[in-house]
Amino acid sequence: TGVITGTPTQATAAIIYTVTASNTAGSISATVSIAVNKLTPTISMNNVRKTFGDPDFIIAAISNSPGKINYSINIASIATVSGNIVTLKSGGIATITASQETTDFFEAATVKAQLLVNPLPKNGFEYPLINILTIDKTIQPIKPMVQGVLTGFSISPSLPNGLSIDSTSGFITGTPTVLSSLIEYTVLASDGMVGLQATLKIQVIDIPPAFVYQPDIDIANPRISIRNAIPISTGGKVVSYSISPALPVGIKLDNQTGIISGRIAAVKNRLQQYLVTGTNSGGAASAKYTLVFNSAPSDIVLSNQQILENIPIGSQVGLLNTADVDDGDTHSYQLVSGIGSNDNANFEIRNNVLVSKSSFNFEQKKDYQIRIGTIDEGGLLFEKSFHILIIDVNEVPTLAPMGDIRVYNLITEQVIALSNMTTGTDLNQSLEVQLTSDKTNLFEALKVVGNRILFTLKPDVFGNDVLIKVCVKDNGGVINGGVDSVVRTFVLGIDPLPKVTAFPDQISLGKTTQLQVEAVHAIEYRWNNSTAILGSAMIKNPVVRPIKDDKFGVTVKNKWGYTADGSVKVSVVMDYALESNNILTPNEDGHNDRWMIVNIELYPDNEVAVYDKTGKLVYKEKGYRNQWDGKLNGVALKDDAYFYIIQFNKPNVKPIKGYLTIIH
Repeated sequence: TGVITGTPTQATAAIIYTVTASNTAGSISATVSIAVNKLTPTISMNNVRKTFGDPDFIIAAISNSPGKINYSINIASIATVSGNIVTLKSGGIATITASQETTDFFEAATVKAQLLVNPLPKNGFEYPLINILTIDKTIQPIKPMVQGVLTGFSISPSLPNGLSIDSTSGFITGTPTVLSSLIEYTVLASDGMVGLQATLKIQVIDIPPAFVYQPDIDIANPRISIRNAIPISTGGKVVSYSISPALPVGIKLDNQTGIISGRIAAVKNRLQQYLVTGTNSGGAASAKYTLVFNSAPSDIVLSNQQILENIPIGSQVGLLNTADVDDGDTHSYQLVSGIGSNDNANFEIRNNVLVSKSSFNFEQKKDYQIRIGTIDEGGLLFEKSFHILIIDVNEVPTLAPMGDIRVYNLITEQVIALSNMTTGTDLNQSLEVQLTSDKTNLFEALKVVGNRILFTLKPDVFGNDVLIKVCVKDNGGVINGGVDSVVRTFVLGIDPLPKVTAFPDQISLGKTTQLQVEAVHAIEYRWNNSTAILGSAMIKNPVVRPIKDDKFGVTVKNKWGYTADGSVKVSVVMDYALESNNILTPNEDGHNDRWMIVNIELYPDNEVAVYDKTGKLVYKEKGYRNQWDGKLNGVALKDDAYFYIIQFNKPNVKPIKGYLTIIH
């Protein structure tokens, strides 16, 4: 309910408490000032009447406070006091003062009583000279001191209402019901022969005042009047009121009623405690009254402390409000340094609006601490730290753009890489890849494994262009404007397999043929069996010289990095069709210095014989390899024509015969 109840057990000065009320929509705060005043004791002490010569006596004030009571007498020539024992010194009137000390629960208090010490009567009888009585309080009888036997007591003027004189004893008794000033009265009596008289003075005073203020504390600001503070009396009626220190301009004390009212003219800070004194004929009493002027703000409320990541710079975060006991107080706001101000630089305040000054990424940081100060009209400051929490917004997953691709019509599995496929900047998410095609009938298989598209084409589907759509989706959802998928499309073109030919595809041993490959969009060629290739094995149409039947394979690569293989078979015929050079000029000029028989090295079972015109054998060699330089036993043969025979260790192979000319 928010009701504050209980019994305070300790006096305190005014303390401002903050009360916060909350529900599901948020919270709000208000302040209340509570001061626990000490109790005002109820203390009393009766007037005392004695006759000089009486023994020492005890005085005792009555109080509801346990505080120690000290006694004093103002005229030491009449009586003295030690502790609470009074010793009479002479006749006369003195004042006894009882001063009670303060305690944890009670204020200090004083009470006074009259001590009347009668001397021995001089003229038959005598009354206490001055008698101070309290209204509505039954008095102790005022007795005359009589010498002899007297009768017929009467008094003039009439006693205050409620009092009477006994004509036989002269005792004045009763309960005064009206106030009266100090009046002198004459009492007449007779001893049977002579009339005698005596005088006394009587004053009826009020009950000592006692009062408290309701309310005894209030908030004062220039925009609204304070509540009327009314003194609640628990003692005698107060005749006049005064206050210390002076009230601020605009607020006044009615000296007769004690009511405090008005509105301050200008802002003041802090609080001030005042002491209001009320007096009547019975004495004086004081009560405390407190004005709380401009109090410092007690709280700052930020309407929102959560923002989405990636919001634009300058976006509103929340509205600022100040809790302040001063109704209508205006406030300004600023970011301040201190505990919890680490991230102030990421925000700014425009009037009472907190706005972003940075772009926030949940994955990098999700809790920002700022410290805000609110300043009221009086310049009083309140500071508070806040946590600004960043709400995760699912960010789009990533997949690198995919250009169109062309592949060869292989019937084995091929791969398309999916580059930069991630969940984006979000952490701890999983990905799902969905793959669709407008011509699924062209594939034996089409699927995604990891970050690769694996596909197998059916045979003879070249010449088609296939539209493929790749959708990458994470499990982050789309709440708060999140994006959970990215789509890429590309065209997959299918080209025919390479076609490889050789022209001619059958050659004599030692002869050459040219290979040729036709492959759409090919930019690289790599032939195998490079030992039979004359020149580069990295061209489209190499020349080869196989020494046996052989198969030549080639791998082509297109500009998208996809490869395909092709091959062609070349047949080699061993027909012993050799060509001999018929000129030998062994002069070491680098031309025809040796007898050259083209491809002779391919027929290692050969035997070569050379004869001069006379039939003399001048050179013979088995397994000839083009090394003869036209010499016989190291001596150069003369220039002439010579006859040669080339034979093979093969049945049914005819020898090759011809002429050779040596010219030096």
